[in-house]
Amino acid sequence: MNKYVERALPVLDRLVLEGAKSNGLWILICLACVAVASLLRLLVQPFLGADVPYITFFPAVMIAAFLGGMRSAILSLVLSGVLTWLWILAPAGVTSNERAAFLLFLVLGGMIAFVAVALRTAILSLRASNASLNALLEHKTLMSQELRHRIKNVLTIVQALSAQARRQATSIEDYASRLDGRILALAAAHDVFGGSEDDSAELEDLVKKALRPFSEDMPEQCVILAGPHVRLRGASIVNVTLSLHELATNATKYGALNGGDGQVEIGWTYEPASRRLELSWNEKGLAGIVAPTKPGFGSFLIKQMFANEEDNAVALTFADDGLKCRASCALSA
Repeated sequence: MNKYVERALPVLDRLVLEGAKSNGLWILICLACVAVASLLRLLVQPFLGADVPYITFFPAVMIAAFLGGMRSAILSLVLSGVLTWLWILAPAGVTSNERAAFLLFLVLGGMIAFVAVALRTAILSLRASNASLNALLEHKTLMSQELRHRIKNVLTIVQALSAQARRQATSIEDYASRLDGRILALAAAHDVFGGSEDDSAELEDLVKKALRPFSEDMPEQCVILAGPHVRLRGASIVNVTLSLHELATNATKYGALNGGDGQVEIGWTYEPASRRLELSWNEKGLAGIVAPTKPGFGSFLIKQMFANEEDNAVALTFADDGLKCRASCALSA
């Protein structure tokens, strides 16, 4: 018995939902309930005659109200009353008692319909609440998984930065200075895309925020930006931010942001079809720039950030008037 009930409940539940959504299904539900009630009343007619004429129509009104709503309940009550009056009561003559019974049927049928509709509304509301709760729980689970994934990625990056800074540092103070700056740059990257709904950031905003600590006390013409609107996501934001931090740090120590007459031009182009970003860092206005004999940690980090995929590339050139950097990378979708 329980097996049949378990099979019937989903069908009943789906029927209630469809009755709530459809504009015409409630009519079919009403007609089906009245037709079944009429057939059952016809089958018991030889045994009951004109006695208890409404015995099969009360359930019909209740079921029609529960499955089809108030409109189905009213229509089924009216049809049941008309059929009973014309088919059972009128042929034998209607007495005053039968008229009173007929009015009582309409009143009780209306009360039954009201209770059934109220129950139906409560079930639909409960189902909607359960659906919202399930969606909320799924979202919470997804957010927890995403948070764990991001924390793991951030810790991995911090561990790599710490290890690389330790290998390049000449003292504890140098190690702390290197690591602090890169962690702050990493935090800035996450702050940029953490405020958007789709975890994305405008490249121009990203560049401005990455360079602000290095150029806020300098004239505006010292830093020139040029490029179309491009939105970065995920790892691309971290890679670009950390690379810009290294370039700006180098420019502050030795290059165009050192307080002289130097200038930094940062430009980018984007090809939507291939999702390829071309980013350039061009320092000029300097003189006597000498290329280092040994690549520093900053150069190594920039190449690591941009060249982590097979089709990505980065080139660093120390020209006479300043550092030139060209990076090409495919953006994540």
